[in-house]
Amino acid sequence: MANFPPIRRWLRQLAISVLSAAVVPAIAAALPQAPSLPEPLLHARFYAWGWVGTPAEQSPEERAARKLAKAWPAQQLVQALPQANAEGKLYILCIIRRLHPSQYSSALREAGLAPDATVSVFAGSVLQTLPARQLVDQLERSRCEPLTWPDSGPPSASAARPSR
Repeated sequence: MANFPPIRRWLRQLAISVLSAAVVPAIAAALPQAPSLPEPLLHARFYAWGWVGTPAEQSPEERAARKLAKAWPAQQLVQALPQANAEGKLYILCIIRRLHPSQYSSALREAGLAPDATVSVFAGSVLQTLPARQLVDQLERSRCEPLTWPDSGPPSASAARPSR
C-alpha cells in the first residue's frame, strides 16, 4: 500500500510523456508553414526591376517576384521574408508595399534588414552597391511602381527584333 502513490505519479508522468510525444508534433504539423521561396529570391544576386544587362532581359529574380505577387497572399509573403537574403527581401517588401499596404509595416520589421545593410542593385547595365535603407525609402515613396509595369518586354524590344 505504501508504494501506491509513487506508482501513480510514475504512471501519470508516463501518460503525459506519451501524450506529449504524440500531440506536440501533430500541433506543429498543423501550424501554417511558410512555403519555400523560389531559388532566385532566396539568394538574389541583385535588386532590379525592368530590363537590365546587355542584352536587356528581365532577371530571374524579377520573374520569380512577379509569380509570387500573383500567387501568394500577404501572410505567406511576410512569413517567407526571413528566408531571403537582403536583395530577395527587397523584392518581397516591394510586393507587399504595392499589393498589401496594410501589412507593410509589420513586413518591414519581419524583414530585419540591418540599418547598415547594403545591397547590389542593377540600374540598366551598371551594377552598384547601395544602402538597403535608401531602396526601402524609394519603394515607400513610389509604392513599388515597377510592379505595375507590364512584364512583356521593353517597348522598343518588339521593334528591334526582326519578325519571323
